Amino acid sequence: MAQTPDEIRNEIEETRSRMGETVDAMGHRVDLPGRAKEAIGGAVHRVTGAMPDPGAVASGARDVASKAGDVLPSGQQVRQAASVAQSNPLGLMIGAAAVGFVSGMLIPSTQVED
Repeated sequence: MAQTPDEIRNEIEETRSRMGETVDAMGHRVDLPGRAKEAIGGAVHRVTGAMPDPGAVASGARDVASKAGDVLPSGQQVRQAASVAQSNPLGLMIGAAAVGFVSGMLIPSTQVED
């Protein structure tokens, strides 16, 4: 099995290539600080990629604030309710008890209560 010089050169180049790949793989395994940096960098990238855009968050907060302004009572309405409560505390107490009773009836009972 005599090999020609070209075949021997090709075999040497293939062996060098495989050895280079093996040395690179071993170097990667031994390089713990580098691997740790890669893992941390990947984790940071995944976390920052999952975070919403700050502009979108601010816009959503403005939308919620404007909707809350539409739903919540104004200062004048609160003052009127306070004056009604002061003038008729018994009615307020009865109304609060009725609301509590109705909401308690709407909530499903637990196994302990049964």
